[in-house]
Amino acid sequence: TSVTKYSHNLPWKIGVNIEESDRSGNVARLNLYMYCNRESECPLWKCQASWSFSIIRHIDGEPDSSEKVVVNNLWFAQRSPNWACFWPHDWATVKDPKNEYFVGDKITILASVWIKRIDCVPERVHFDFSVPNLGMSNIVLRIGERRLHVSKEILSSHSPVFAAMFNGDYDEKNKDEIELKDVEYDEFVELLNLIYPSSTEFNVVMMTHVLKLADLYGVTSVMNKAVAYLHSTKLVPLPHKLKLADEYRLHKLRRLCLEALKTMDEVKELSKTFEFADYSSDMRAALLERVLEL
Repeated sequence: TSVTKYSHNLPWKIGVNIEESDRSGNVARLNLYMYCNRESECPLWKCQASWSFSIIRHIDGEPDSSEKVVVNNLWFAQRSPNWACFWPHDWATVKDPKNEYFVGDKITILASVWIKRIDCVPERVHFDFSVPNLGMSNIVLRIGERRLHVSKEILSSHSPVFAAMFNGDYDEKNKDEIELKDVEYDEFVELLNLIYPSSTEFNVVMMTHVLKLADLYGVTSVMNKAVAYLHSTKLVPLPHKLKLADEYRLHKLRRLCLEALKTMDEVKELSKTFEFADYSSDMRAALLERVLEL
């Protein structure tokens, strides 16, 4: 799938695979997907849109996007967050060098969306940390060659690590710019958006790296958001929820997951999962206590 792009406060992605089935006439074809708000679990939102896909041809070295497929007036919603269509030509035609779709081993797909109507989508509050925000930035964090303009006060109020960094007896206390090592820029921005009063919601895509960062910097507010999300979501299996609860000491999540085990058969199935082998002795002891309660 592609990177996420936002339009009208909704996240959009495209995806591609090669399908050979009855649907494709038993011929290998490119199947092109349009995804909208795919990670949302809100049942109320919906969006009516039309969209097009073009595969760029490089005719005499010049890009040409005139060949396209258009899909009109379909509704995206929680139960149908993606739609797909086949490229008109089969995969063999696309691969044929004389048709000039490929440059080296890559093809370029251009997608356009025309939004007709949106219901129940709140306005998205977004912070751009790459530039100073009036009244909300007084320190620069550098990750590699990229910089983030943030507030000492906001970060200190959420993280004891940052509180000590900015206010303790450390060299960083009097610096205007502090380098953060061993973190990824985009992942740290997601952590910031969960700390700041933005409309970013915890989701399954950010789950692993944001939990790691929130644990590293002691951001309890984000850990609590993670627990609320993991308790409610059906996108993460219970064995993996227990693994995360074990790894990051999420005691409330552990209790809620254990309470969800209602029968011995469910416990036996859990013991067969690959996550079970990674459980700590404390988690196994808690599971044994749950068995005794059943």
